[in-house]
Amino acid sequence: HTEYMRQELQSMGYPPEKINKIFYCIDTSHFTDGVADAQLATDLAKLDYFLLVGRIVPQKDVLALVEVFAEINKQRPDTVLVIVGNRDQTPKYQRQIDQLVAARGVEKRVMFTGQVNNPAVLAALFANARLLFVTSEWESFCVPIAESLFFGVPTAVHLAPPMPEVAGPAGIVFDKADPAAAAAEVLALLDDPQRYQTMKETAVSWAQQYTSASLEQNLQSFLRKIQNEVTNGHLPTGD
Repeated sequence: HTEYMRQELQSMGYPPEKINKIFYCIDTSHFTDGVADAQLATDLAKLDYFLLVGRIVPQKDVLALVEVFAEINKQRPDTVLVIVGNRDQTPKYQRQIDQLVAARGVEKRVMFTGQVNNPAVLAALFANARLLFVTSEWESFCVPIAESLFFGVPTAVHLAPPMPEVAGPAGIVFDKADPAAAAAEVLALLDDPQRYQTMKETAVSWAQQYTSASLEQNLQSFLRKIQNEVTNGHLPTGD
């Protein structure tokens, strides 16, 4: 579902001609099927917040995100970091995060919601965020990036593949090893309203490749390709 995965498969010895990329399909219907919480949306719209959605585990490298956010918050003290995800899987890691948050002096600016199972609440959190952050050590795709784009919310992602590929032109890419430089990238975007608005519009269009309609088109194209290869004698028919 990404060029990154194509390259990974090729490195394992799979022939390039046997690998076909079909974009991951994200089911966003559950975000719109529920009853929207108008008051929550109104309250969230008043906040200038960044979002992280995912399990609170070392792979997500929340510690790196806290470092980046602390740098941003020095320049924009009204900003908030909202972290959505289960906090119970790795208690030791959660304590490390809490300690870092305290050490950086942003205790009042970092909010942990815990796991959110209500789709209307999650939709409101996505829709009103300024940016979705992803600082993971690795991902095979990263569904929250595509979900964020569906809501027209740009992303800020660590440079490890395939996250920049998934975010495309609707994301800014940074090296989490340099929090100050990463913060500067984010601040440059936020300080340029026209660029930010363009990126929001780009997010919506880029998200279309992750829809069920796109999946259907890609599958039809793939099946036609297979049929042509069978017809032309390039593949065994199984007879």
